[in-house]
Amino acid sequence: MWYLSKEITAKSMNQDWEKISEETVYQGYRNIIRKMFRLPNQQEWAFDIISVPSFATVAALTEDGEVILVEQYRPGPERMIVSFPEGRIDLGEAPEEAAKRELLEETGYYAQEIHLLKSIPTAYSNQLKHCYLALGCSLVKPQSLDETEFIKVFKVSISGLRALLRNPAENNFSSVDAGFLMLDFLERNHLC
Repeated sequence: MWYLSKEITAKSMNQDWEKISEETVYQGYRNIIRKMFRLPNQQEWAFDIISVPSFATVAALTEDGEVILVEQYRPGPERMIVSFPEGRIDLGEAPEEAAKRELLEETGYYAQEIHLLKSIPTAYSNQLKHCYLALGCSLVKPQSLDETEFIKVFKVSISGLRALLRNPAENNFSSVDAGFLMLDFLERNHLC
């Protein structure tokens, strides 16, 4: 199996990049930061970076082994998108606590166990996506949604999730990374 060690990544990837300056060029719900870098070829180049809070995605399984999914309208693609429950991490909140909170708020399900699967950076944002697995989820209360959230909760089987992940024509599922991480965890731990 091929992988990069931390030593190789830090040494080869960062040594030839130099940040020259940084300024906020737009402030709103999301901010845009313009960062000027000197590249390895000595050219100077500006990159616009979206500054937004990190978020937690929760791949969740009920006590019966069903996968909990949510569907909601997303303004970016201007259509309904299916995902795992997810949401921003509030200032001062630990990612794991945000994962538990978002699962409970968006679906009404409480998890008996929660495991960090992976934290994933994005290329042109300072945001981290923290992927969690929630096991033994049971419905304990109604949804508690924000005023801009209109979320439909539904469940699929593990085989239904696999079909969703494998079908190249199915392009409304936005949690592909967390889905594969979930299946990997379940397989490695002989849970499916």
